[in-house]
Amino acid sequence: MTSFAGSLKALLLASALAIGIADTAAAADLLLPPPPPLEPMAPPVFGGWYLRGDVGVGITQLGKISSTFDAGFVAPDVRFDSATLGDSAFVGLGVGYQFNNWLRADITGEYRTGAHFSAIESYAPPT
Repeated sequence: MTSFAGSLKALLLASALAIGIADTAAAADLLLPPPPPLEPMAPPVFGGWYLRGDVGVGITQLGKISSTFDAGFVAPDVRFDSATLGDSAFVGLGVGYQFNNWLRADITGEYRTGAHFSAIESYAPPT
């Protein structure tokens, strides 16, 4: 029985060595040949020309408010009771040309709507 166990160990060791040697032999194979070069792409229909469009909202903020009256008119105790300033919208269109990946030029035009301002002020009448 011991001779069978010894020959089984020898057989397993020989198998492991054969598998290890076969695996390293495959690593020495040459690489596959490179793929053939790609055919050049067809030029774009419009060359480097492009159109662009922009749409957005102009968010306005209300800063310091002051009031002016006619020369010589003095209003005592002037105060603003409320003041609001609305936002405006804009839309823009443009056309341009892209010379390469790093350089392009375009001409744009833009239209902005007006922002609505409303204020209520009061003053104490002279006594």
